Amino acid sequence: MSWLRMGIVVGLAACSAGGDKGADDTDPDTDTGAVDSSPGDTGDTADTAPVACVTTNEIDSDGDGTPDQRSTSTFEGARRTVLIDSDGDGTDDRRLESTWVDEERTTLKDVTTYGLPGEEVIYRERSTVDPEGRVTRREQDADADGTIDVLTLTSWGAGAEEYEQEVITDEDDDGTPDTRETRTQDAEGRVTRTSWDEGADGTREQLRTWTYAGLVTELKTFEPEGTLVEGLRTTANAAGDPTFEETDADGDGTYTSEADHTWKQTWRSDGQPEITELDGLGEAPDGVWDERTVRTYDGAGLLRTTELESAGSGVYARMTFTYDGAGHELTREDDLDADGTIVDGVRRTVDADGNPLTVETLEGGVVVSRSAFTWQDGRETSARFDTDADGTPDRVRETERDAHGRPVHFREDRNGDGTWEYDERWTYSCPPGPGEGPGR
Repeated sequence: MSWLRMGIVVGLAACSAGGDKGADDTDPDTDTGAVDSSPGDTGDTADTAPVACVTTNEIDSDGDGTPDQRSTSTFEGARRTVLIDSDGDGTDDRRLESTWVDEERTTLKDVTTYGLPGEEVIYRERSTVDPEGRVTRREQDADADGTIDVLTLTSWGAGAEEYEQEVITDEDDDGTPDTRETRTQDAEGRVTRTSWDEGADGTREQLRTWTYAGLVTELKTFEPEGTLVEGLRTTANAAGDPTFEETDADGDGTYTSEADHTWKQTWRSDGQPEITELDGLGEAPDGVWDERTVRTYDGAGLLRTTELESAGSGVYARMTFTYDGAGHELTREDDLDADGTIVDGVRRTVDADGNPLTVETLEGGVVVSRSAFTWQDGRETSARFDTDADGTPDRVRETERDAHGRPVHFREDRNGDGTWEYDERWTYSCPPGPGEGPGR
């Protein structure tokens, strides 16, 4: 990842905390009715400034015990500053400033990267936001030379997911667009049109259109615009699951020619797939499936067998599954020629939540790899991979987490020699803030 934009992702587990935002002269922020950082206090007194939350990150990428990269991220409301030491020499060589539309940090607005110590701007990203907080124009200048390298224009419709978007790219930084890409979504968030214009000369090398009529969706691909090369028509059930697909593989505008094929899917009442049929492969007369997959389930709705069948040779492969009392899959056994002999498969042990503790992979009836895992609140804390099943781990990784589930120490032995080739550490001054996950 480029260090110019690393601050976009570095320190995602930092936080944003604020003090009082009551309506008084000392606070320009919107009144929330809380004062002095006390959630239960609804008075209106002088406000405090947002609390600055700091996350630090150090990476030792060669296992010599000395950090090769460092960063310090400071969050204050909708702002973030990241100081980056990209070579680990103890001197910061990048400063990245980011702002979001609001303190929830759901929509990025502006980014500027400075090359220290002279504070020369080396990357700039600017956005225009409408009254609803949606970005309508985003300009990216990758080398801060004043020429826009990527321009994204978005026109929003009445629906929350409805928009028309155009992305114009100047790949050689000469001020002339090189590519133009468009995307349109309807009020339900469904894609209705995309296009690609190589050279940005007005000729679309590819155009795709989607039409929706009840439960039927049709996708047409034109290459270039005006020349149909493929069609796909899908019918869904009331739950939205696809039940039938027809492919116009030769682009003649019909779904009945010899080159075309169909796909059919039946579903159980609980929403799980049961039978999949494919026609058009030439193994059987048109209208009769050539290949199909048949699945069986037990009374609890757990998949027990999957059989692959062809019109010419019948069942040619079978997979069977077993589970623990909680419904977590323990084994998958593959009979690749349906002769009753298990050839390949996977064997697992799991914890109470279904997270794997041990995994064995079989090929030709022999265990060829093993792995083992430990977990904390559903997140992995260690993994050991014995890729050749000789009893010695070939790769090991360990993660230590804080009480919020955020990583504080991650290390990896990448070749099983007992040396940690990669080591990464984090510190946090605040609990997690809006829009953040616990990370790695």
